[in-house]
Amino acid sequence: MMFAEMLADVLGGGLQALERTQESDNDEWISYCRFILGQSPAVLTLVEAHPGWWSHLSALR
Repeated sequence: MMFAEMLADVLGGGLQALERTQESDNDEWISYCRFILGQSPAVLTLVEAHPGWWSHLSALR
């Protein structure tokens, strides 16, 4: 679960950074985040249990 939390932090941080960078193309990162949420039950469980902690990821569910 610790690794899942760290991965959620990285994914969420990346989404926040892309939000602040208007000229960046974030489709690939968003697709990757959705892939991880779909393939990692541990990350999905954490995001669902704590949507406020990873609000950017929670919005992708």
